[in-house]
Formats: sequence, structure tokens, C-alpha cells
Amino acid sequence: MFRRPSLAAVLGAAALALAAAAAAVAPRSASAQSSQTIAVEPFTSKISAYAGLVVWSHWDAAGGAYRLMDHYRGRSEVLPIAPRRVPFDVDLGPDARGRVVAVYSRCSRERAVWVLGAGTPTTLPSGCVLYRYDFTTRREGRIGGIVGSGSFYLPTIWHDEIAYVRTRGSGAPELFAQPLTAPRRGRIAAVALPGGSSGGPGPVSLDLDQVQLAFSWQTLGGGEISSTIYLDTLPVSPRAAATSIAADAEAGDARNPGFLDFPSFASGSLYYGQFDGSSILPAGDAFERVTPSGTVTATATAPHALRGQVRDRSTTYALYGAYAGQFSSCGLTGCALIAITGLRYR
Repeated sequence: MFRRPSLAAVLGAAALALAAAAAAVAPRSASAQSSQTIAVEPFTSKISAYAGLVVWSHWDAAGGAYRLMDHYRGRSEVLPIAPRRVPFDVDLGPDARGRVVAVYSRCSRERAVWVLGAGTPTTLPSGCVLYRYDFTTRREGRIGGIVGSGSFYLPTIWHDEIAYVRTRGSGAPELFAQPLTAPRRGRIAAVALPGGSSGGPGPVSLDLDQVQLAFSWQTLGGGEISSTIYLDTLPVSPRAAATSIAADAEAGDARNPGFLDFPSFASGSLYYGQFDGSSILPAGDAFERVTPSGTVTATATAPHALRGQVRDRSTTYALYGAYAGQFSSCGLTGCALIAITGLRYR
């Protein structure tokens, strides 16, 4: 039987010392009433949260791979599934019965375009198949009924609906959504969704709720890295276009990257992060909130250098640490995964 390891066994004594240090310096400004350090990691990963549960990819130095971890009600554990060579493109959500599940891909050619700043047009993953982990049964299984051929990654689930990125051969990445069960006397159909501009890794993060898909789309061209947060309304009407919520363009300079990324729905609003890895002060890292109408945006200060964020109910989970020239590495001091409550948006 799989046993829940202690946090000390998972992180090790050195990482626990780092966690204590990170807790001491965790932001407690007027915009963040309280914060708690959950883990400290040497590399960045995509994080996801739902119904009080948060997941991320833990670097297992002994095994030379990433293990999927969760944290719930003060306890952390490594999930009993096979590791990956890259951080998981994990998303949490309710399944058709309302139970929390994790969905993610496994690829024959692993490329983590979903890790902030890691993607280029030539490093898209391929040979990807979608999987689901059930926290009730504690088992992993391949998701059946995915329509069409090609490579599938970056899944996001909401009850019986799933959205994902699909690539075929050397073609550009495309967004699709479909039900997981067929209607009576019918077949499962996948619907193509409006995306962003060509010329880059394209979609790098997705989040689905009952009626909308939010996603971050990155493009490269003209010496600039452009990132845009979009919304697609479901079901998609003919000739529909994605609604641009916010956009950011940065010069293609490794010393001053900047992105908008990791949108997530919570309590009827859309949240995403503004990431500034430069050493120039003041830093531009921020948490952004968009009203359901998509017309009003509020901002809360984020710790520098922000690497990831997700919102669940009234809690914001953030990954941040010292910037050492690239987003994927967290340097000698590591990146702290913290839970922040009481953020005040202005």
C-alpha cells in the first residue's frame, strides 16, 4: 500500500531549512494579510489548485525526474504515479461526478512549453497522450474518447468537458474542446476553438470553467516576445474570435523577460499573473483580476521574481524566488511555493 510520506522525507532537511527561511521573508505587505510557505523547489513548474488542493512538480534529484506532488490541509505528499522528465502540465478540476481529478499529458518527446519562458517555436512536445489521476481511487489512467489524431497536451477539465492543445505533424498548435462522454445516439465531437497569432509556442496555459476557456498565448517575432490572455466562450459560435483580455510585449532580451500567464477562474472572476524576471527596480510582478464582464481589471502586488500563480477560492498560490537569468531555474536559494490569503486588489 502506498504510504503518505512526511514532508521531511519529501523535501529533505536542507529544503526544510530553505522553507523556514522563505517563510521568514514571505510577503506581508498591506496587500497580503497572511502567507504560508508550502514547499521550496530548485526548478519552476506549473501549479494548479482546486477545492483546497494544490499540486505542483517536485524535482527528485535522486531519480533525475519530476514527481507530481499535492498539498491538502497542511500535508504534502508525492502522488503514486510515474515521474516525468519535465514538469507536469497539470490541471485540477471536477470530473463528471464532481470529484477532484488531475489531468495532464505524457509525451514521447517532452518539451515543457507550459513552464514560464521555456518555449520556443522549435521545441513543441510531440507524441503526447492525455492522462487523469483520480484522488478518490488514487489511480492514474489514460483518458479515453479523445477525438482525432495527433499529439495532445495542456489539458484542462470541468465536469464532463475537457479542453486541450492538439498538434499534428509539423502543424501549428490548435485549441480544442470536447465532452468526455457521448450524447445519446450520438458521437463525441471535438470543437476547434479560436486561438492567437502564429509564430511561437502558441498556447502555454489553459483553464476551463462551465462556460469559458481562458488561455495564455505566446508568440515570437520581430525581436519581441508577446504574451496575451484570451477568453473563448463556449459553445463557440461560427466565425467567433477569442477575446483579448490583456497583452504584453517585451524586447527579446534575456536580461528583461516579461510575460502574462497562468490564467485561472475562481469565484466568478479570472485571475492571471504578470511576470517580470529582470533585476531592474521597481519590479513589475503583479497579480491581476478581471471581472466576469471582462471590462474591469484590478491589481495586487506580487513577490519578485514571480514564476507561477493560481487562484482557488480566496487563496492565491504563488511560486517565486531569486532571478538568476532565466525563469526555469530558481538558483541556489530555490523558489518558494506560498499560499497567500487576504490579497487586496486595487
